[in-house]
Amino acid sequence: NGMLTAMHMESNMGIPNLRFECFAVRTATPAVTWLRAPGMLQAASVIALIVDEGVSGVLPDYLESYKSSLMPKGFMNLMGSVESTDRNISIIDDIFNKADVGSLEKEIEVFNSANKWKKKALAVTGMKYPMDPAFHVNSCLVNICRQDATVQIHVGASDMGQATATRSAQTAARTLGIPLEMINVQPTSSAVTANGSPTGGTVSTQSACYLISEACKILNKAMEPYRPVAPHRDSVDIWREMVKESAAKGVDLQARFRGNVPNGAYACYGSAVAVVEVDCLNGEHVVEKFDCIYDAGEMLNVGTELGQVEGGLMMGLGWLKLEDQKWDVDARPQQRGTWEYKVPMHLDIPKNFSCELTNKFVEAEEKRPFPIGSKQAGEAAMLLSFAYRNALQRAVRKFNPHAKMIELPAKTDHVRESINVQPDTLVLD
Repeated sequence: NGMLTAMHMESNMGIPNLRFECFAVRTATPAVTWLRAPGMLQAASVIALIVDEGVSGVLPDYLESYKSSLMPKGFMNLMGSVESTDRNISIIDDIFNKADVGSLEKEIEVFNSANKWKKKALAVTGMKYPMDPAFHVNSCLVNICRQDATVQIHVGASDMGQATATRSAQTAARTLGIPLEMINVQPTSSAVTANGSPTGGTVSTQSACYLISEACKILNKAMEPYRPVAPHRDSVDIWREMVKESAAKGVDLQARFRGNVPNGAYACYGSAVAVVEVDCLNGEHVVEKFDCIYDAGEMLNVGTELGQVEGGLMMGLGWLKLEDQKWDVDARPQQRGTWEYKVPMHLDIPKNFSCELTNKFVEAEEKRPFPIGSKQAGEAAMLLSFAYRNALQRAVRKFNPHAKMIELPAKTDHVRESINVQPDTLVLD
C-alpha cells in the first residue's frame, strides 16, 4: 500500500532531502517472509537501516550522530504534517539514561579489546508510528438484565489474544460504576453487530472500548432519574435498585452505538537499545541486552499492554533473525512446519530484557477522555526490533570494518558470509 508506506517511511527521522516513489508490482514470485502487507514495517525498516549505515561514519560519536538525524518539533514531513512534539528526541535521551549507554560503551570496548574472535556492539533505535482509529467503523450493543442487573456486551471486534474482551469489560465497568464481575462479554457475532470493519491494525480494541463507553453513557443518562438517593448504601445495591426501577418505568435497558473514534489520531513513540555478541568464526550470535521504552498513553490494562509490546518485539526479532520462506521451482513451500521454518525460541530471547511503559500522550494539549487516551500496543512495537539488526551489523564490523550488509533474515550462514573470515587469518598464536 503506497499511502501507508509513505506514512511510515520517515518514521522518527527528520531528513529534509528524503524522497521516494512507490510502485505497485505484480509478480509470480511468493513473498520471502510472512510479512507481506500493508508495508509499514518494511518501510520503517528501510529508513532505519539507511540512517544507521549513514550516521556510523558521519561523526565520531555514533549516538550523537543518530540523535542529530531525528525529527524535531516543527518539522514538516512528506505527508505535509508538522511534528507537534519533541518526543522523538526526548525518548532517545530517556533510553540512554535507562540503559546507561555510556557505561555499556566502555564495557563493550574492553570486551572487544580482549577478544579476537568474539565482538560486541550496541545500537539505538527510535520509532514514531502514526495511527488514526477513525478508519475503523464498528458497532456495539450493551444489554442490562433486569433480573440480576448484570451487563452483556456485544462488540464487533474479535479477540485474538489482544485482550479485547478484558479491556471491553473494564471499560463498561468503569463507565457504569459497577464491579467487573457483573460484566459479561459475548462472542462476536455479525448477526448482532453487522457491517463492522475488520479486526486489525491494532485499533479494533481501542475502537471497541470507545463504542462501549458511549453506549454505557446512553444507559446511564436514561436510568439516572431512577437512581436512589442513598449515599451510605453499597454501590452494587444502588445499581440493582436503579436497574429494577428503570425497568419498571419502561426504560429501554439496551443501548447500541455505532461509529468511530473522533479526533483520535496520534503517534506511538518508543526507543530501544540492543547489545549483540557475535562469534566471528561461525556467525552465531546472541542478544545480550535489550532495553526499550514505549509510550502507551492511558493504559486500559497494564498487563495486556505489556504483553502486546513484548510480543511485538519478539515477532520483530523473529522476522529479522530467523523466519525465512523458501520455495521450489513450482512455487511450493519447502517448509512443512517448524522443523524447517524457524520461529524465535528461548535462546533467541534477549538475555537481559527490560520493557518500560509510560503513560505519556504527548500530542494531547489536554487530557483525553477515557478510553481514547490509550494508545495501541503490539504492531508499533515491532519497529523497536531494528535495534537488534543494527547492533548485529555493527558487531560484525568491529571484526571486519568492510563487511557487507547482512542478508536478512540474519541466520548463522548469512552472518558468517558477511563476516567473511579469510583463511590466512586462521592461525594459532
